[in-house]
Amino acid sequence: MSLILFSGEKQTGKSTFLYNKFSLNKNVGGIVCLERNNQRQIVDLQSNQFHIHEVHFSRVEECETIGRFTFLKSSFLIGATIINDSTLKNKLTIIDEWGLLEESNKGLMPHISDAVVQTSKSINTHILLVIRPSLVEMFRSKYIREHNIILPVFGRENVGSFLDPLMY
Repeated sequence: MSLILFSGEKQTGKSTFLYNKFSLNKNVGGIVCLERNNQRQIVDLQSNQFHIHEVHFSRVEECETIGRFTFLKSSFLIGATIINDSTLKNKLTIIDEWGLLEESNKGLMPHISDAVVQTSKSINTHILLVIRPSLVEMFRSKYIREHNIILPVFGRENVGSFLDPLMY
């Protein structure tokens, strides 16, 4: 079981929970997206370095817009680099989050798809993918159909007890 879905509704503390539980853990890498200074930022869990992700302007060639959010395209590359590096050296890589951009093969997905598929077939490394409940079945059907992956789904109430043994 190497690809784990972590699901919960918007604004329920999923990212904050993961940040508080796993930041600076030597066996965990990847990214979470937190709000800081009134904008979403990507946080590298191993270094605790924050990178601007959301902007309040839109230059079409530099940004990706979905709903009320506008993100820097360059921040997706930063996030993808952190994720891909983490899958090579950590027991657990966190990806926050797989959303509508990724569903349409934008955002992080073009840059991390191979890492997700390869890690999903590994015994010693794991990816925890944050996803909204409304997208779980879409994600499952795509990855089960294309890559024959079995995906367990956890919420905040039980993901910690499942992951703790993997970290040591």
